[in-house]
Amino acid sequence: MSYFPLFFDFKNKSILMIGGGQTALEKTRRLLATQAELTICAPEILPKLRSMSVQKKIQLIGRGWMISDLDNRDLVIAATNDYFENERIAKTCKNKRILCNVVDNAKLSDCIFGAVITQGDLAIGISTSGASPSAAIYLKKQIQSLIPDDFDAILESLGKLRPVLIERYPDQKKRSLLFHRLFEACLKQNAPLTRFQLESLLEDFDNQKPENSNDR
Repeated sequence: MSYFPLFFDFKNKSILMIGGGQTALEKTRRLLATQAELTICAPEILPKLRSMSVQKKIQLIGRGWMISDLDNRDLVIAATNDYFENERIAKTCKNKRILCNVVDNAKLSDCIFGAVITQGDLAIGISTSGASPSAAIYLKKQIQSLIPDDFDAILESLGKLRPVLIERYPDQKKRSLLFHRLFEACLKQNAPLTRFQLESLLEDFDNQKPENSNDR
C-alpha cells in the first residue's frame, strides 16, 4: 500500500492552490467545507473562482507563483495545466518539506484526494492510489447506499454521551461493551435513544452479572 489513509483537520490551515482553471475550481469546492485558509495563485483565474473568493473569503494572487508564496503553507496543490510546471512545484515543495498534491499525478504527490463520504461526524475516505478514480466513485456510491438515513443523528447523540459514560464507567472493557450495546440499540431503531430508553438500558447494564461470574 503506497498511501496511508489519514484524516487531517484543515481548519485554519494555510493551503496554496497554484492554478486558476477548472481543476482548481473542483478542488476548491471540495476544500470549502474544511474551513481552511485558502489562497489561489494563477495569472488567469476563472470568473467562478473570483466570485467564490468574495463569498468564501479566499485570497487571490493574480500572477504566476514564486517560491516565497510557499512560505508557511501547510499544503500546496499544483493544479496547473502544465505537467512540467506541476513537477517543478512538487520538487520545490519537497525541498522545503511542504506537503504537495499534484492533481491527476499520484507519482509526484505526497498526498492525494480520494473519494469522500461525509454525513455529520461520519467521514469515509476511499482511494485506489490513483489507479482508478472511477472505481473509487463506484465504491462511494455502493457504501452510501448502506448508510442508514439518520446515522449522523445517531453519531451526534453517542458523541454527547461519551464523556459522561467515560466518567461513569472507568473500566475500559466494560465501557466498550456498553458503547457497543448503545450503538446496536440505536441502529436497530435507526434513531438516537430517547432519555427513557437510555436510562432503561443503563439500568439493565448495571444490574447484569459479570461475564466471568459463576452461579451458585
